[in-house]
Amino acid sequence: MPSSSTLDSPLLKSRGTEHPAAIKGEGSFTNPRLTVVAIPKEKIVPAPSSGRGHIGEGHEQAKDVQRRLRRAICLSCFFMILEIVGGILAHSLAIVTDAAHIMSDVSGFAVSLFAVVLAGKTPTSQYTYGYRQAEILGALFSVMIVWFMTGVLLWEAIQRFINLEEVNGGLMSIMALIGLLVNFCLMATLGHNHTHGGGAAAAGGHGHSHGKQGDIEEDSHNLALDAAVVHVLGDIIQSLGVLLAAVLIYWKPFNVGHVNGVSKWNYADPACTILFSILVMFTTFKTVKQSVHILMQRVPDSVDVDLLQTKLRHVEHVQCVHDVHVWSVGSSGNICTAHIVVSGCSNCSQVLNEATKVANDMGISHTTFQLEARAEDVDVDALQSSCCHNQACNKGDDTCGAPSEAISAPVVIVSPRDASPLLRRSRDSTNRNIRIRLWIVIAIATAFMLGEVVGGIIAKSLAIIADAAHILSDISGLVVSLVAIKLSAREPNCRYTYGYWQAEVIGALLSIMIIWTTTIILFFEAIERFISPEDVDGVVMFSLGVAGLVVNAIMMLVLGHNHSHGHSHGHSHGAAPAHHAHRRRRNLALDAAFIHVLGDLIQSVGVVIAAALIWWKPFDIGSTSDGVSHWNYFDPICTVIFSVLVLLPTTRTLRRSLRALMHKAPEHVDVHLLQTKLREIPYVDCVHDVHVWSVGSANTICTAHVAFIGYDNSGAVLAEAKAVASDMGISHSTFQLEACSEDSDEKERRDTCCHRESCYAGESTCASVFEELVV
Repeated sequence: MPSSSTLDSPLLKSRGTEHPAAIKGEGSFTNPRLTVVAIPKEKIVPAPSSGRGHIGEGHEQAKDVQRRLRRAICLSCFFMILEIVGGILAHSLAIVTDAAHIMSDVSGFAVSLFAVVLAGKTPTSQYTYGYRQAEILGALFSVMIVWFMTGVLLWEAIQRFINLEEVNGGLMSIMALIGLLVNFCLMATLGHNHTHGGGAAAAGGHGHSHGKQGDIEEDSHNLALDAAVVHVLGDIIQSLGVLLAAVLIYWKPFNVGHVNGVSKWNYADPACTILFSILVMFTTFKTVKQSVHILMQRVPDSVDVDLLQTKLRHVEHVQCVHDVHVWSVGSSGNICTAHIVVSGCSNCSQVLNEATKVANDMGISHTTFQLEARAEDVDVDALQSSCCHNQACNKGDDTCGAPSEAISAPVVIVSPRDASPLLRRSRDSTNRNIRIRLWIVIAIATAFMLGEVVGGIIAKSLAIIADAAHILSDISGLVVSLVAIKLSAREPNCRYTYGYWQAEVIGALLSIMIIWTTTIILFFEAIERFISPEDVDGVVMFSLGVAGLVVNAIMMLVLGHNHSHGHSHGHSHGAAPAHHAHRRRRNLALDAAFIHVLGDLIQSVGVVIAAALIWWKPFDIGSTSDGVSHWNYFDPICTVIFSVLVLLPTTRTLRRSLRALMHKAPEHVDVHLLQTKLREIPYVDCVHDVHVWSVGSANTICTAHVAFIGYDNSGAVLAEAKAVASDMGISHSTFQLEACSEDSDEKERRDTCCHRESCYAGESTCASVFEELVV
C-alpha cells in the first residue's frame, strides 16, 4: 500500500482529491484495485535512451550512405539524359521508358539522401521522434511517381501497338548495353544495405544489447535505400530485355510481315515496355507494403507481441500486463510501451530491470514501462478478471479491463468507465450513421460523375470532364473515409497494437495525391485546348453546371459538419485546453471530403458562368481560323481556375496528413509547456525521453521518463503527471518513473539528464538518469 505521505500529498489535495484513485482519466487511477507505484530506494536500470543512436546508424555510417547516394544520383542523372536523347533519336519507347524508371530511381536516391540528412537533425519540441518517418514517406512518394510514370507509358505503349513506328534497332542496342554498364556501376556504388550493429547498442546505447538484439540489428535496412537497390536490380533485368528487343528489331531473324511498311519486329519495342511496366509494378509492391506497415504503426516482423507479453507476464512479481504497444519509427528502431501491474512496490526495481532486458533481447531498442502496484488487499483472481491474460490483451481495450483508457471506437473517445454496453451501442450507432451517409453520398457522386463524363464528351467540354475527374477524386476520398471508419472500429491486435487509426491519415494522403495527379493532367490538357480551341456546346455545359450545383449542395447537406463533440469528458480535469482539444478533433479523411465537395460547389458556379457566356455570346469577340468563337476560350480558362482552386484547399489536408505521419506533436499540445509543467511537479528532478504524437486525427499519445527525488513520493508524482497530461488534451499517457536517492549528487544527475529546453526527445544529452550511475 502507498505510504501515508503519498496519500496525503498536497499535490493531490490541491486538485480536491484524497486518493490517486479518485483522479479521473487514465493510468492506475481509474481502477481502485490498483494503486500507484512507490519505487524503492534501490537504483534502477532505466530503459535505453531514445537518442539518435538508438534508432539510427552511426555518424560515420550515415556519412558513407550520403556519399554513396550522391554518387548514384550523379551517375543516374547523366545516364537518364543520355537515354532520353538516345530514345528520341531511335524513336524507341522502351529506351524512354527505361529513362523514366531511372528518373524514379533518382527521386528515390534523392529522398533517401534527404532522409539521412534529416535523421541527423536533433529532434525538436514538434518532432519529438525526429524526422525518421521522412524516409518512409519519401519511399512511398517515390513509388507513387513510378506508378504514375508507368501508367502513362503503358498508355503510350498501347498507342504504339495501334500506330506502329519504325525503331532504330542499332542505336537501341547501344543504349541497352550502356544501360547495363551504368546499372552495374550503380549497384556497385550503392552496395549492400545492411547495418552491422550500428544501431542502439553502438551509439550511446551501450549496455542495452542482450543477445538477440544484435542479430536483429544486423538485418535492419534503410527502406528508401533498399528500394533503390531493388529498382537498380530491376533496371539490370530490364536492360537485358531492351537489349533482346533491340537485337530482334535490328537483325530481324526471319520475315514476320509488315504494317504500313514497318516491320512487325518493331512490336518488340512496346512489348518490352509493357513487360517492363509490369515488372516495375511488382518490384514496388514490397516497398509499398513495408512503407504502409510502418506508417500504420504495425508491429515489426522481428517482434512477436504474444511472445513479448508472455515473457513480461512471466517476469517474477508481475500480475498483469496491459496497454502493450510496439511499433517502429523509420525503417529501424523498435519501440515498446506497456503498463505492468506488479505485486508490491518493493519489487518494482527488479521488475523494471527484467522487463527492460526482455524487450532488449527481442530487438526493441527503446522502452517506456509504467509500473502499477497491486494493493495487498486485492485478490489476484479479481485483478486478473479485470486485466485478462488472453491473446487479445495487447492494447488495453474494454475486454482487458485496462486500468488506463482505451483508444476506442472512431469519432468518439471514451474512458473505460464510460465504455458501458449502452454507450458502446451509441458509438456503434454513430458509426453506422456516418457509414450510411457516406454510402448515400458515394452513390450520388458516382451517378453524377457518369452523367458528367457522358455530357462532357457530347458537349466536348474539358471543364465538365475536369469537374467529373474531381468528383472521382471526391469519391475516392469518400471511399477512403468509409474504409478508414470501418477499419478504425476493428479491435487492435497483435500486429496493430494501436489499431487501424492511421488508415484514415494514409487514405487522406492518397486521396490528395490522386487529386494532384488528376489536376496536373487536366492542367496540361487545358494548355493544349488554348493552343487548339474546340467548339463547346454551351447548352449541355450549362445544364450540367446547374445540375452540379444542385448535386453538390445535396452532398454537403448529407455529409453535414464534421465535428467530434468530445465524449471524453472523463479526461478533463477542469482545464479548458483538454475540452477544446477534443472539440477540434475531426476525422481527417471525412474533413477532406467535405472540403472537396465545398470546392465542387464553388466550381460549379464557375462552370455555369462559363457555359452561359459560351451559350449566349453577349457580343462578338471574333473567331479562330477554324471558325471557333473566342468565347470557347472560357472552357479552358474555367479548367485552369478550377485546377488552382482545387489545389488550394488540399494543402491544408496534405499538411495535416504529413504532420501526423511524421509523428509531429499535435498543435493543441505545447511540448515546452508540458515538459515545464512536469518539471514543476514537486520532487521531480528531471524529465527526459518525452514524446508526443497523434494516432489518427483524434488520439494524442504521450510517453516520458520522469526522474524524481525520494522513493516514497512516486504516488503523488505519477498522479500529478497523469493530471497534467490529461489537462493538456492528451488522451493516453505512459510515464516511467525513475527514483533518485535523496543523497545522490545533484550535479552528476543533471549532467546525465539535462534541463535544457531541447531535451524532449531523449537525445544523447538527455540520457536516462542512471545510465552512468547504475551499479
